[in-house]
Amino acid sequence: MLTPEQAGKKLGIAPATVADWRKRGLLKAHRANEKGEYFYEEPGQIEPPRGHYTDPKVLKIIDGLLEEHTEQDVAKILNERGYVSGTGMAFTRLIVQALRSSHGMKTRRQRLQERGFVSTRSLANKLGVSTTTILNRMKQGLFEGHKIGHRGGYMFATTSGDAHDERNEVQCEG
Repeated sequence: MLTPEQAGKKLGIAPATVADWRKRGLLKAHRANEKGEYFYEEPGQIEPPRGHYTDPKVLKIIDGLLEEHTEQDVAKILNERGYVSGTGMAFTRLIVQALRSSHGMKTRRQRLQERGFVSTRSLANKLGVSTTTILNRMKQGLFEGHKIGHRGGYMFATTSGDAHDERNEVQCEG
């Protein structure tokens, strides 16, 4: 038996879609405990409704695009390229986010952290200035910020980072 998260991953859909399909009678679930939690048969015994799954090729494209783009930008790029979601709808930030999460893809923040980037707050602490100062310096072109989400968060390269550009080097000495 599979949890909604596990069933979603196997079917190439978000856990919320698994619950929606159960409610619409498209997937059979078994109520396994007194808490009302549902569990699903292993794929092979269950099949997604025709046309309601995300093509593995699109998932691979999403994973690749997340290396350099936010989820919102990924949705825009996919739509511009003519791709549609598993339900035939245009991609949105939330659809990309759900697919990323349900398929175990790393967030933009995680990807940049692995490449040595630091948050605005972390950089401000290292330099002994405010986050506002960091963002103002970014606007002035003194730091190159890499957007990490739709709310305006940024990450910055340090000397040990991936983007080794003199404008981005951060002097963190005493």
